[in-house]
Amino acid sequence: RVFPLQILGILEINKKGFGSGITDVLMHHGVLAVSHSNKKVKMYSIEHIVQRYLTEELTLGKQSSLL
Repeated sequence: RVFPLQILGILEINKKGFGSGITDVLMHHGVLAVSHSNKKVKMYSIEHIVQRYLTEELTLGKQSSLL
């Protein structure tokens, strides 16, 4: 048995969220690193993003209003 299996997160990364000058994105050890065409790299905490924008915790086998 695998219950209860939790979905940790689904994160879409697109230019609308981070700007049109994105050249690369890397996720590693809880850090989201976004490279821009102006040679700058901005780093974001995945933990902070999840805490701020989490809409609902999902558990496999339980009903969700999102699905």
